Amino acid sequence: MKPTVAAEFVAPFTPLCRYASYTVAAAVALCLAIPSGYSYAPGLLFLCGVPILFIKRPRLNLERSDWLLITTLLFYFVVSGSISAYHQLAGSSFEEPSRFLLIVPVLLYLLAYPPREQYWWGALVVGTLAGGSLALWQMLVEGRIRAGGFMNPIQFGNLSLLMGVLCLTGIGWARQQRYAHYWYVALCLAAVAGAIASLVSGARGGWLALPIMLMLLYLSYRRYLPKRTLAVALAVIAVGLTVLYLVPKTGVQGRIDRAVEDYKDYSNGVRMSSSVGMRLEMWSAGTELAVQKPLLGWGESAYGQKLTGLIDDDRSRMIISHYDHVHSDALDVFLRRGITGLFALLLIYAVPFMLFARKFIRGGAGDCYAVAGMILCSSIAIFGLTQAFFRHNSGVTVYLFYMVVLWAYLRAAERRTVASYVKRSGVAPLEPSPEVHRAG
Repeated sequence: MKPTVAAEFVAPFTPLCRYASYTVAAAVALCLAIPSGYSYAPGLLFLCGVPILFIKRPRLNLERSDWLLITTLLFYFVVSGSISAYHQLAGSSFEEPSRFLLIVPVLLYLLAYPPREQYWWGALVVGTLAGGSLALWQMLVEGRIRAGGFMNPIQFGNLSLLMGVLCLTGIGWARQQRYAHYWYVALCLAAVAGAIASLVSGARGGWLALPIMLMLLYLSYRRYLPKRTLAVALAVIAVGLTVLYLVPKTGVQGRIDRAVEDYKDYSNGVRMSSSVGMRLEMWSAGTELAVQKPLLGWGESAYGQKLTGLIDDDRSRMIISHYDHVHSDALDVFLRRGITGLFALLLIYAVPFMLFARKFIRGGAGDCYAVAGMILCSSIAIFGLTQAFFRHNSGVTVYLFYMVVLWAYLRAAERRTVASYVKRSGVAPLEPSPEVHRAG
């Protein structure tokens, strides 16, 4: 398929845009492939981006949605940092909130010097294939029970699933490229690799996000796929998921059924040391403790002994004492920072999702990045229901970096639409057309 007019209008590939492209590609390609692979490139982009912004002082042309996203990030930093200071916590407690501040200049740099799109999609394919290959190696060669890459199995499985589904959002971009069929094959193979890595990791909590992910993909695909093709794709997915559940060797059926049985046992008063039982114990005790200090919480670690003291079962108390969180982002933040911190966390999920959703509903350039952003925000929120996702460097770094990268690509696509409109008409319109309105 021939590229659209907007796609043909590409800004010059300056050295600063090239640097952004390389760092974005490195961050995504190395995310699962090496230890802490998700962190090096974002750090380099921050260290070099801040001086460049001060020296070059580029025109950013920020719109209201950009300011709203930046304000939300700064709000989380201020609220979390202020509550940590109120509790007189050690400097290490500011590490997670500080990432929400440090990501702002990275966003501004990417808006000023947008990276090329093929670097994102190519790196996403490479990074997801690397994660799938590493997972199979650990299972088949090393003989591990659960694949975990270079992080714990839950983080590894959830991030692999996320990256695999993000690959599928690239179909909308690939259809406008010169070698579209090659991109289709690469993106689909990477999506399969991400699913395999999630499967062998046994990260059941991540599977809860699949219905939302598939629904958002459907809303995206229905805009350009023929109805027959879309029906076949849905049938293939349904059959694939059914087979994964019914075939015992995949382990999916066993882990899902075990989770259901553990929940039933817990509801009947049976205490067990399984992962489900421990979570239910922590959530029950954590909720009871959180309401005692609802406004600003207990601080970073002050609730630890109080939490275990509320648990009657000796074995459960011993196991839970080794954790520094309650395996739920919302409850963990509620315990540490009260309802004020919880409000800031919910904004971090909701505001970016609504911004991406608004762009997606309006349609036009960058649809694939809008749906990818919605999938990112919703899936991370769901991952956090059964795992303290933001208590891990991998979780908070991937969420923030991927979010600002996708937003920068979306805004760059809108600007190309405006530029192509002006190029075709010869003059900027006095009354903004829908295309110009979408680009702000």
